[in-house]
Amino acid sequence: MTIQNLEKETLKLRNFFQEENRKIVEGEINNFEDSLKLAFNDLFINYRQKLFYKLNDPFEHNFYITLKRVYFQKNGSDFPDQTREGKKCADEIFADYVIEFFDHLNKNYFVFLIKFVILFRECLNVCKTHVGESEFSQANGADTAPDLCNEFITEFMENNQYYGLDETEIIEVIQHFCFWLYENRHTTSRLTLLSDSK
Repeated sequence: MTIQNLEKETLKLRNFFQEENRKIVEGEINNFEDSLKLAFNDLFINYRQKLFYKLNDPFEHNFYITLKRVYFQKNGSDFPDQTREGKKCADEIFADYVIEFFDHLNKNYFVFLIKFVILFRECLNVCKTHVGESEFSQANGADTAPDLCNEFITEFMENNQYYGLDETEIIEVIQHFCFWLYENRHTTSRLTLLSDSK
């Protein structure tokens, strides 16, 4: 990728959520917890056997709990702090990504974003082995996350009809997600597309 193309791609990704189908709608009321419940419940109802087969309730999901905890902590709540000392785990980093853009997105796109991050996290935990009771994303950082993008699309998403999500938008948002990880120094890998034809 040339420097000029890299600069163009960087600008596009920095303005990613300014696109009409993604940006916040004036006057629309979007509640973080309601959107969170909607995303988890929808995946639970439609894909329980593939994603949440060990759970009786989608709100028992480890990532749901982490998202709520991190959100309320960032907003000055006295939600119990269970964070570990030192480097953030992938779950906390992924929660930061979702929370950072909450105020920038319309409700439908925010629910889509939550579902995307849930699915990417599930793929990470399936593909990466971890010794112990906790999941990989609870015990490790996000440095290797961009390395999983091909597997996420070809094996995890395609094989499951993209879990009802728009294929083109998944490919777009995964680029933004990996860009954000790189910009925020959660990974040293920079995702680049094989073709610059877009």
